[in-house]
Amino acid sequence: MKFKTKKKIIVFSTVFTFVFFLFSLFYHPFPNLQKGILLGLAIISLVLNFVLLRCPYCSKHIRHLNQNYCAYCGREFDDEEIY
Repeated sequence: MKFKTKKKIIVFSTVFTFVFFLFSLFYHPFPNLQKGILLGLAIISLVLNFVLLRCPYCSKHIRHLNQNYCAYCGREFDDEEIY
């Protein structure tokens, strides 16, 4: 999967979780169910962040989405396949 695609997945999951949170603040017909869904979405978003954002060279976690180089090995990211 390409690095840009992984960034888009992480941004989408984070934004979707935030929108669901805002929706839950103003409309709560099933509060316990909404809390469970919100917790699940937050966990999925965090797991995607830690699983998908890795350096393709040294496999360390990338700290920021807009980072163009690895903070550990110093290599620059290009839009290539990342495993």
